[in-house]
Amino acid sequence: MALILVALTGCHAASEALEDLGHHHHHPAHEVEEQKSKDEDAGDKTPTPTAGATPSPHLESPTPEPSVPAGPSVSTSPVPPPISKAAPGAGHVLLLVLENHSFGQIIGSPDAPYLNRLANQYGLAVNYQAVSHPSLPNYLALTGGSAFGITSDCTSCSVSAQNLADQLEARGLTWKAYLDGMPSACFTGASSGEYAKKHNPFLYYTDIASDPTRCQRSIVPLATLSQDIAAGTLPNFSFVAPDQCHDMHSCSVAKGDAWLGSFLPGVLGSPAFQAGGTIFITFDEGTHSDNHVATLVIGPHVRGGGQFAASYDHYSLLRTVEDLFGLDHLGRASAQQTASLADVLPR
Repeated sequence: MALILVALTGCHAASEALEDLGHHHHHPAHEVEEQKSKDEDAGDKTPTPTAGATPSPHLESPTPEPSVPAGPSVSTSPVPPPISKAAPGAGHVLLLVLENHSFGQIIGSPDAPYLNRLANQYGLAVNYQAVSHPSLPNYLALTGGSAFGITSDCTSCSVSAQNLADQLEARGLTWKAYLDGMPSACFTGASSGEYAKKHNPFLYYTDIASDPTRCQRSIVPLATLSQDIAAGTLPNFSFVAPDQCHDMHSCSVAKGDAWLGSFLPGVLGSPAFQAGGTIFITFDEGTHSDNHVATLVIGPHVRGGGQFAASYDHYSLLRTVEDLFGLDHLGRASAQQTASLADVLPR
């Protein structure tokens, strides 16, 4: 899995907070189409299941994953979220995902000095679990509130369901996915060099991938991020996926940590962040025997060295982003037991 960075800044698109975020419970309908991928990463190879399969129960949160009946697909019309106002200060959120390392392989490791410095300077969720193996189901959980029955790193499967991008656009908010190594905007291939589609969840949602204008505008190479920062056009929500070397999937922790140390200061020093932004960094998954992963909460007003001991997972992080923008909760992010990191952020 990958480490996720989320940055929240000043309130240029936000207004009054919701009185009670706990009242937002949303259960979108969805359609899933799965095919066995010929392009799966050799190290993460998991056979694509027949429709109806769900990830291993012991790796999932207590709330059961919606079942997928046998057959090629299931389709019902997604229910749009109710209109509500974004929370104060929810101007910019940036989520960065790293890969395939458990908590103990990162926190306290001499190979990750930059990440440990960030954890000491800002906040750390110490009881955060990824939800599945391999990578793709975790990325879908982070952006759609479900793994949608997918249990592999398939590259020709797709999901027809409401997702975080839909929610943001429905509120008039902007978003982009910035992909390290992606050769061109909206590139739909399975891989290119160290770029991998399986770490780019937004291309799996049919309402995005099938809309060339939307896709070209919002799914772009990582180099675009520095241009957007310089131009003052950073979107409200930014998703960042480093390539498979920089995210520690194929290269060492030390190499990934060094890349992060060269990349992140430019974001931390940007006006969007300095105006009150929040950054979340997480890993898509841990090891096959340990899915406890490090998740950092970074913001100018986050208490230094703070450790958040509640139980969190990828559905919690989705819920956090939704709470910060005053959105409804998708799928398992709406479960009563799903905690939100927004509760530990300064108001």
